[in-house]
Amino acid sequence: MDVKALIRGSSEHDRDWILDVLVREWHGPLIERADEFIDASKLPCLIAELDGERVGLVTLLEGPDFVEIITLNSFQEGKGIGKELIDATVELARSRGASDVRLFTTNDNLHALGFYQRRGFVLYALHRDTITRARQVKPQIPQIGRENIPLRDEIELRLPLAAKVQPSEH
Repeated sequence: MDVKALIRGSSEHDRDWILDVLVREWHGPLIERADEFIDASKLPCLIAELDGERVGLVTLLEGPDFVEIITLNSFQEGKGIGKELIDATVELARSRGASDVRLFTTNDNLHALGFYQRRGFVLYALHRDTITRARQVKPQIPQIGRENIPLRDEIELRLPLAAKVQPSEH
């Protein structure tokens, strides 16, 4: 059952909560993707709230012509919070004139692969052994992931954003 969450930008008041989420859910603020580490605690964020409670977080990296989802967490599954955070990210990307929204997920995250593809993301690239190499810097990354799948690779997905059609003048 989808509910309508309030999606807002983060503020200084959210800083400790964001760091807590990154430590609890991601083993710390340093997030590896494609052989690069990004400090997600320093990125712009969108927060989902229900009845004044923070129930979702997305951290975003803005590139010259894209917006990349670095982390996405929903703390009340099945309510559409993840979808709302993605929709807000797409809206932000469009407002910035981005050509696409990007993200990386691990090879074991079958749930996420389905979730993102159902929302229009397409498989873009396989980054082999990036998680294996990331363990050299972040050893707390588990060897075995979800569904008992060895955790080794990343899959890059992209959501192409259609160019805004300008109304023709007659």
